[in-house]
Amino acid sequence: MAGTGESTGITFYTHEDAPLIDDTGMMTPVGEIDPEVFSNLDFSAYLAGQRVKALFGRAGEDAVSLVWARFEPGFRLPRHSHSADCLYFVVSGEAIMGNRVIEAGNGFFVKADQPYTYRAGDNGVVVLEFRTTTSFDIDVRDTTVAQWTPIVQATLDNQHRWTATSTVTDARQDKVVFGGEQWLDLARETLQRLVKDNASGAGSFAFCEVWTDAPPGTVGLGAGSRAGFHLRSNGKECDVQAGEVDDVDVKMVLPYEAALRTAPLHLADVAARGEIPTPEIIGDVTKIPAYFSVLHDELADRTAPRIPPR
Repeated sequence: MAGTGESTGITFYTHEDAPLIDDTGMMTPVGEIDPEVFSNLDFSAYLAGQRVKALFGRAGEDAVSLVWARFEPGFRLPRHSHSADCLYFVVSGEAIMGNRVIEAGNGFFVKADQPYTYRAGDNGVVVLEFRTTTSFDIDVRDTTVAQWTPIVQATLDNQHRWTATSTVTDARQDKVVFGGEQWLDLARETLQRLVKDNASGAGSFAFCEVWTDAPPGTVGLGAGSRAGFHLRSNGKECDVQAGEVDDVDVKMVLPYEAALRTAPLHLADVAARGEIPTPEIIGDVTKIPAYFSVLHDELADRTAPRIPPR
């Protein structure tokens, strides 16, 4: 993320090679949003209407970071704050903050922990964000269904204005909500392929993962807000279903929130951040097939972050 050529005193970076900010660990979600928000509202347009990249980051005493963000026409950000001062520059389009229209070439400064929001103008908006840190949080202050309904509806109402060649819509529209029906379908599809690919060295195996305190809309939701899924493989084929069962080789139980924090991250990133969850494990973990790590990483690429970014 820092770029190339640092040994010369000059560092180069490119927009094309810059990672999505969600993949860097630069911005950490804090606070709690009512789970009903995610289960009751349609976030498909919201996720498709934004693209945020970390163009540059240098840690240390003289830390600095540069973030590029594009929001589609009519996109409305939730009221939120960050734990670091930030200087914003509008590259193109317009950012509308209350009655103020911030046009290209202008900008604004937001102090740390100051809540703010804006929406994109008729042509969308591209902004650059300058900070003197490579680690900061996002605290979304809109936390209820009532607060999120107009935000999400604004994206649904304006989605027809977004062009097929948008710089945004290729980034998030294929993301699925962790633990939802689409996520389970994706897990089933991926597991069936992995089992077939590893059939020569794999035996029979049964597994169940359970999430406690799961929100409405999570697969297999039952008594006590426990949800989850289970799979059974004969080494050649695999069946994946919603719900908790006991007659498996390995059963893992952990809070939904703990699973959700790591679901969009590759295992290597989870380990690097020290965020490895510690589930209750019933059974012999040595029986877990090696392809489970591949499963996690492939699902991570398609799983939406817990809190919609920005």
